[in-house]
Amino acid sequence: MRLQSKGIYLRLLNLDDARDLLDLRVRNRAFLQPWEPIQSDDHFTLARQTDVIEKAIANWGSGSGYAFGIFLVDTDDLIGRVNLSNVVRGAWESCRIGYFLDQPYNGRGYMTEAVRLAVRFAFDEANLHRVQAAVMPRNK
Repeated sequence: MRLQSKGIYLRLLNLDDARDLLDLRVRNRAFLQPWEPIQSDDHFTLARQTDVIEKAIANWGSGSGYAFGIFLVDTDDLIGRVNLSNVVRGAWESCRIGYFLDQPYNGRGYMTEAVRLAVRFAFDEANLHRVQAAVMPRNK
């Protein structure tokens, strides 16, 4: 599945994306540190990023989560991720949204586009009723 806007598109990552995901994570380790849980050094290895992708694929298959890579339309470069996680079915039909973007691409509207596409997917394709986001007031 590919969700696209003018500048970016979203799709489920596959194992061929592991090296690019690792590069993205390593490149942004210090930049994202204030907003993410503390990650151990093994998180920044190819093996761990392969595990992350495998788990995302499994979650997608079970309907318990929908993790998307964010790619530039013009170059197909991976510049971030947006995740619909902790999917709850039944009366609640909800999830949580989380995301990160490569530092050089901040402030260009790409994440706004990515969140818009992911939320539309949540309501129209995943049939969820609620998408919740935690807020860190210091993260402007």
